[in-house]
Amino acid sequence: MVPQVGVTQTAHEIIDSDEQFFALSEIFTLSNLSRKAVQVYLNGTQLIHGTDYTFNSEGFAVVTADKQPGDVIDI
Repeated sequence: MVPQVGVTQTAHEIIDSDEQFFALSEIFTLSNLSRKAVQVYLNGTQLIHGTDYTFNSEGFAVVTADKQPGDVIDI
């Protein structure tokens, strides 16, 4: 499914390059069919699920892509 309209968007400025956990507005999983979608961007470039980030069961996007202080993660 390709998202058409963003209901909730959050921007997180990176302070520590080791920072990996970024809160979602609610728990999200790709394991169940849903009408919801989540897109993750680093400095305006869309990241790839399974390569650059994953979701955990606590409601966070876990971004493992290389980040530097001052970079911005948009979810």
